[in-house]
Amino acid sequence: MKKNNFLDQFLANHFLNTSLRAHLLVFSLYGMGFVFAWFLKDFYLVNEASKDIAFYLIFAAYILVLPLSRMPLVQVMGKGGYNNSNPRAQQKSLNDEFSIRASGIHSNFLESFAPFSVAMIISYVSDCDPRKMATMGITYLILRVLFLLSYLFNIGFLRSTFWGLANGIVMVLMISH
Repeated sequence: MKKNNFLDQFLANHFLNTSLRAHLLVFSLYGMGFVFAWFLKDFYLVNEASKDIAFYLIFAAYILVLPLSRMPLVQVMGKGGYNNSNPRAQQKSLNDEFSIRASGIHSNFLESFAPFSVAMIISYVSDCDPRKMATMGITYLILRVLFLLSYLFNIGFLRSTFWGLANGIVMVLMISH
């Protein structure tokens, strides 16, 4: 039987169904991330930066998306012989917990790459302070690596926290100029 934490029990006692609780959690994670990023936007990790930092950070995120996020999945898939002619079918046939998490890591990185890239390009064309772009982008990449590790080692609370903080950075990058 699954143990419920305090928040789950509290919400269940107040007649919120599971779907509504999940939506509430996602909304609160986005809110937490937005507040974190809003305060981060005026803090600078670097003293000087070129406006081109946006493109270097997009490239760094792409490096995270392809090789780094795919490594755990390829390692799992390679144990029984990597099926290069139909890797998606092989990926769908993986059913142990670690393999499912490895697949989830890669899928999540693919899903998050486009919004981050768009946010960096918006910051670039809107003449955002390059120091702000650098700080927000570097923090985003650090949070995504921490997300990867917490996802890989099945630390759900940290994984959700890092996800929310990283998404908050993307939202703030899109609106603050």
